[in-house]
Amino acid sequence: MNKLRIATIIVLAVSLLVPAAAYAQEDSPERPEHGIRAAGEITGVVPGQGTFTLTSRQGEDFKFQTNDRTKFRSPNGSVEDIHDLKKGMKALVVATEQDDGTLLALMVAAGQPDDLPDGQRLGGVIETVGLDTQSFTLKPRDGETVRIQVGERTKYRGEGIEGLGDLEPGMHARVMVIEQDEGGLMALLVAAGKPKDRPEVIKLGGEITGVVPGQGTFTLLGREGEEIEISTNDRTKFRSEDGSVQTIHDLKQGMKAMVGAVRQDDGQLLALVVAIGNPGDRPDRPELDVKAVGEVVAKGDRSFTLQTRDGERISFAVSENTRYKGIGGFGELEVGMMAAVGAKDTDEGLLAVFVGARNADDRPHRDPQDRPEDRPEGRPDRRGPGRDQGGENEVSA
Repeated sequence: MNKLRIATIIVLAVSLLVPAAAYAQEDSPERPEHGIRAAGEITGVVPGQGTFTLTSRQGEDFKFQTNDRTKFRSPNGSVEDIHDLKKGMKALVVATEQDDGTLLALMVAAGQPDDLPDGQRLGGVIETVGLDTQSFTLKPRDGETVRIQVGERTKYRGEGIEGLGDLEPGMHARVMVIEQDEGGLMALLVAAGKPKDRPEVIKLGGEITGVVPGQGTFTLLGREGEEIEISTNDRTKFRSEDGSVQTIHDLKQGMKAMVGAVRQDDGQLLALVVAIGNPGDRPDRPELDVKAVGEVVAKGDRSFTLQTRDGERISFAVSENTRYKGIGGFGELEVGMMAAVGAKDTDEGLLAVFVGARNADDRPHRDPQDRPEDRPEGRPDRRGPGRDQGGENEVSA
């Protein structure tokens, strides 16, 4: 197996790996800003125009341009330029979006299905490490312990993991392997780390209330009424049933989202995966004039007052149609609770459409530096029309 074959296998294999809870990094070109990475089958090639089309594993169709910057890779070295691409080949493409909206391929790793080795992805706990045998044993989550050989071209990922000598019994590892001609398994990629190094993945769900693509952040209104700011980076994976969401630029206010995230050293949440629901599955929702989050500071017979984080006080009326989350109804709403409110602006004042509330002691930790003046610009005005900052507008039922 030659060097080029190994390099291409790694590029193709790594595209199949799910991030190992942030301690494994991908050994393939990073997705450029405003770019994509797609793997699938080539469906057409037009060498005269320097273009080819590809259908991804998710069923999305892409058209890519190539130029003299485009790098071509293949297991046997048979693909050197676009003229060597053939319909039916499997390919991994890293591309960037140009100003005119077209996709320029920076790297194309391609080959006939029969040319590509059958790789396996294993995950488990390292049991033994043998420097003399250049191997280690791995106990998968399900199954028997296996011995895995390493070589000079085996790639390693993880904090402080640069070679076989850095692996230790008890470490968690994800390994991409292939079967050798003479038998046994050879590791192409070993991503390992100690259990304490593996950050907890936090699962969140709710509605997107704001997006700031320039800062790589978006805001999620959680199911319990909490407002959560989440960061993204070039390794954040975006998923949607219709394939319309590829980057943070495709996120829109009002979308329903499931997010898998880890908390960074500065307390900020970093999204590993953002999954957007099918727009057709979203129930019809009433249009809201005001959304507010804060502490309940007063309560009447059929109304209550909320003080937001920037000190503004807003009063809301409730009706028999007001929906509640976190509490059983208006009778359980108490002064001192944290609440998120969506309301309609009526002739008689603000009428709450939904109220999500919980005790203040139950709210998640928030960085004390998260001041109102630090929030992204463009956040919708929660006060509604005709409300002066800092004023109260008491409403009675």
